[in-house]
Amino acid sequence: DKRFDVPAHLHDLILSRGGTVSSPVPSLIGAAASPVRCRIVDSRVGGDRAFWVRVWSQRILSCAERHRFAELRLPDHRRLEWLGARSAAKEAIVELVRERAGIDLLPADIEIVTGPDGQPIVTGVCVEALGAAPLVSFSHTDGVAAAVAATADQMQAVGFDIEFVKDRPA
Repeated sequence: DKRFDVPAHLHDLILSRGGTVSSPVPSLIGAAASPVRCRIVDSRVGGDRAFWVRVWSQRILSCAERHRFAELRLPDHRRLEWLGARSAAKEAIVELVRERAGIDLLPADIEIVTGPDGQPIVTGVCVEALGAAPLVSFSHTDGVAAAVAATADQMQAVGFDIEFVKDRPA
């Protein structure tokens, strides 16, 4: 027998309907009526890493994204930040679709592909629900990943960056 201790931020993934791994960051955006949502996630996974990364990726990524994730040739912590950023973006989009169209989607219903200039492009059911592809931007650093998503009807572009505040040499 093997006991798998669930990392706290991944606990909701094992629920039958699924849950969120990211947390909202409302102070960065403002009012709930805003067309922008920002979410952040701790992308680090402790013990039983291979098992929990597989559970996480299966619940969040579409089939094509899971193939892309498996083919990533990055250090392990960067792969987890990649997964974390997409998780945060998809959960922000799920929130926008629920509020704007009254439709409950799962993160795996949304696919994020890389455009010709490297920009993330959202495809899937959410595009039909919102009338246009939502805009997204990712950022990650030191085991933390975040994303911002916005409806395209009121915004032309979104972008942001996160960094930990650190003392710099003189």
